[in-house]
Amino acid sequence: MGKFSLQKIFKIVKPRESFWKHNEKLRRTLKNSYSILLLVLIIFTGTYFFPRDKSSRYSEYQVGTVALEEIIAPETFPIVKTDEEINSEKDEAQRSVLPRFFRDTDAEEQAEASLQLFFDELAIYLSLNNDWSGLANRSRSLSETDSLRLVRLDNQLDAIRNDFRQKYNIDIENQNWSFIRNIPSDSLQIFQRNCVQILRDIISVGMVNVQKNRAEFNSISIILIEENRDTIRSINAFTDQAESISEITSRLQALYPLQSASINVGLEIIQNFLIPNIKYDPGETERLRNEAIANVPLTRGFVYENERIIDRHERVTEDHSRKIESLRLFLSEKGLVGGPFAQLTYYTGQSGFLAIIFLIFSIYLYLFKPAIVKNNKQVTMLFLIFLVQIIFIYLILQQFQLSEYLIPTVIGSMLLAVIFDGEVGFYGTLVIALLLGGYLGNDIGIVLFTLSGGAAAILTVRRIRNRSQFFKTALYVAITYTAVLYIIGMMRLVQVSDISWTVLKFGLPNAVFSPLITLGFIAVFEIIFGVATDMTLLELSDQNRPLLRDLAIKAPGTYHHSIVIGNLSESAAEAIGANSLLARVGCYYHDIGKMVKPEYFIENQPDSMKKHEALAPSMSSLIISSHVREGIEIADKYKLPEVIKDFIMQHHGTGKISFFYEKAREKSGDKYINPADYSYPGPKPLTKETGIVMLADSVEAATRALKEPSPSRIKERVNSVIEQRFREGQLDSCELTFKDLRAIADSFIKILTGMFHVRLEYPDSDKPLKDGKSTSIQEKLIDKPD
Repeated sequence: MGKFSLQKIFKIVKPRESFWKHNEKLRRTLKNSYSILLLVLIIFTGTYFFPRDKSSRYSEYQVGTVALEEIIAPETFPIVKTDEEINSEKDEAQRSVLPRFFRDTDAEEQAEASLQLFFDELAIYLSLNNDWSGLANRSRSLSETDSLRLVRLDNQLDAIRNDFRQKYNIDIENQNWSFIRNIPSDSLQIFQRNCVQILRDIISVGMVNVQKNRAEFNSISIILIEENRDTIRSINAFTDQAESISEITSRLQALYPLQSASINVGLEIIQNFLIPNIKYDPGETERLRNEAIANVPLTRGFVYENERIIDRHERVTEDHSRKIESLRLFLSEKGLVGGPFAQLTYYTGQSGFLAIIFLIFSIYLYLFKPAIVKNNKQVTMLFLIFLVQIIFIYLILQQFQLSEYLIPTVIGSMLLAVIFDGEVGFYGTLVIALLLGGYLGNDIGIVLFTLSGGAAAILTVRRIRNRSQFFKTALYVAITYTAVLYIIGMMRLVQVSDISWTVLKFGLPNAVFSPLITLGFIAVFEIIFGVATDMTLLELSDQNRPLLRDLAIKAPGTYHHSIVIGNLSESAAEAIGANSLLARVGCYYHDIGKMVKPEYFIENQPDSMKKHEALAPSMSSLIISSHVREGIEIADKYKLPEVIKDFIMQHHGTGKISFFYEKAREKSGDKYINPADYSYPGPKPLTKETGIVMLADSVEAATRALKEPSPSRIKERVNSVIEQRFREGQLDSCELTFKDLRAIADSFIKILTGMFHVRLEYPDSDKPLKDGKSTSIQEKLIDKPD
């Protein structure tokens, strides 16, 4: 099996050509039906994602504006708080819930019991250690029984020491513990009582299991639950771990001044059994705080039926704006729950709004960009670009509930400009801006924001010459967004600090990341649809590409011819506003089919006509015309984009191979010669760029044949060739106007005149001068002896 190509998804298997010739109406109907289907689909998709939370009515009433009409409440409705008010009240409700702690009485008992057990084990150790010391001091005179007992004691002591290390992380062999091993029993009992009392005092006061300096506990007050009673206490009434250790150290220093060993050992022992008994309950605290947040009312008061909200010619204040915004929400909710007819009316309005926007854009395409409408692949790309924008709007506004200034609308603008052209990009940006403005309740500010950013992006990417231009785009869009956000903010009397925060938080990240995301989308469109963007064309223009190197080696004359007409076509395309990069790159590849039989084309072999003399005119014509078919085969092999293949197929149109046609007529006598047998397969040029290349190809060949290419003769020949192609009807389908043809001719004449300018005849450098001395440079370079 051959390699699978995603591009094949968009290729329709063509039935017999005769079928379509007799069913042209059906073919047009199917193409139009596909475009209409996508139009309906984008309208319904946009309607489905349309926000439901606000009515578009009264959206023009912004703070500081003057009311054009009186607004009377149609029904009683609640006044909805602003997001800032709700968030502030939620924060206050959360702060009002004090942290919840409970006293763990089991921990108190456990701590003291564990400490007592430790000292009991320590007493056993000290007793065994005394017995061991007594026997060890008499080790030379021990009986066999005492020696065995000494070994047993040694093993027991090792086991206890290991047990202390594991259970208490205490090393009794440490130097600080030397005084314990030699302390009298009554002194040990006093030391034990002191340690137990210190531990008991700290735990009885209460030790919390958190750090008191955490921000969460800055309220100082807490709720303490003990014996099923809630009491408000100050957290400073209790100690945390750091404070407890400090308190233990102070108490031991007071009891054992200048006895560092006693202080260190006492601290090590007590710290091991210090268990917090005032414990924080984060789960209950969080539950109560969430409950408090949920109980925050979203409204404040009511506007009653028939109550005047604002009078005509009255300036809109913050209070008016809040009531009007609440009315819009109320009307929207009423439309969604007011029965089938109300819902139908609501959705019909939304669909109609989207239909008008997309229909206007479709009419623009039909009138001024018919080639797009006729191309199902390009219609599909338009559909997907708008769909991507609608999904971005839905995700940011409704799913994540972020600011509308984070919506990357310039992605659509840049995709349209790069894939189609700047004009389509601008009108597409207008569609996106109106769409977003409608989604936000006819917000004129977001329309201005979207249009401005899109225009700045289009300005920088409409003619891409390298991928780094996207970084320039980010800078231009960032500057534009900043300026527009300040303008909108000042119009709405927003504080400058708040505007600056909006720019930093939303505008600048949007401007920076949108071009980078666009690069990814462009790559996807290039792979799936085989579209050739300016970046693809720039890569194809590299003269070191294997295909162009092969052309230069196998058919050097054709290669030079392609470079020359590339310059001609680029200049002509710039003169009429066509895609100059596409025209130039198309020229590089238009004659690649001549690599198959380069010796049969005069630009590669000066004596190529001798090869044709041995062939019948029909065979020569077949060889010449086959370079188109062979060029397409090579293009398929190297996976060249469809737009480049168009230049290969269309650069001769359906023109006759005149030389061999006339030669065949001469040889045939009165026999009829079918002109179709001596014509190129076509089709005729379908775009301005392919039309320009056809003219450049013909003009370059015609002027190269001039024996004395003076400016007047070049001008005459250029005009003659263009007029001939026009009269043959080869330019009927490529949308070139008379004005365009005039500009193309002027561009050709200017460049060709420069190419074929008259050169001065230089004197013979070896001719002797009057004084008999030679002017030979070689002689001048020979060193002469002094």
